[in-house]
Amino acid sequence: MLCQEQCIEDFHNLIKPQGHLVEQLNQLITEKEEHTIPTIRKLIEHGLSRDEILDITNISSEEFDRIVSKDRRCQLPYIYLNDEESKEFEKLLEDIHQSKDIYERIDVEKERERIKFIHGVLLRYQKEMDLLSPQENEDSSEKIMKYLERAVKNEQAKSAYYSLVRIFGNEIKRKREEVLIKVSDD
Repeated sequence: MLCQEQCIEDFHNLIKPQGHLVEQLNQLITEKEEHTIPTIRKLIEHGLSRDEILDITNISSEEFDRIVSKDRRCQLPYIYLNDEESKEFEKLLEDIHQSKDIYERIDVEKERERIKFIHGVLLRYQKEMDLLSPQENEDSSEKIMKYLERAVKNEQAKSAYYSLVRIFGNEIKRKREEVLIKVSDD
């Protein structure tokens, strides 16, 4: 009986430090995520591909998917686009991916389509900002709120522009490199 009580007491003494270690491990995981998510977001904003981000951050594919699906800000440029623009963006990316050679990828007409698309997105933001213009009959607090909303829209427009330009440019560069590697291997 005495031995059994001693074993139970020893068992409880072992559980307490393990609980503390589990808490510390959970805290370390949380801290790592707090640093990993902004890093991944910045890499995505700069137009790096999924594989490039996995190589740089040394996280697993599943962890990357979890972070991206959990944090909408990691899903650039989609957070800046409406549904119609998202479909057109996908079509423009598909054109880049399906082009057969370098000249087709850097075709002037296709480049005009991409520029026209980016210009359309910026025009939409401009229209949204115009709707937020302060009116003379509004009180000062309403004018301040509209000014702040306009500033946010302006930053979103800038981010959308930079994101779209980087993504299109990086995709063209990647596909060009694939073609050059394929040609050099032949």
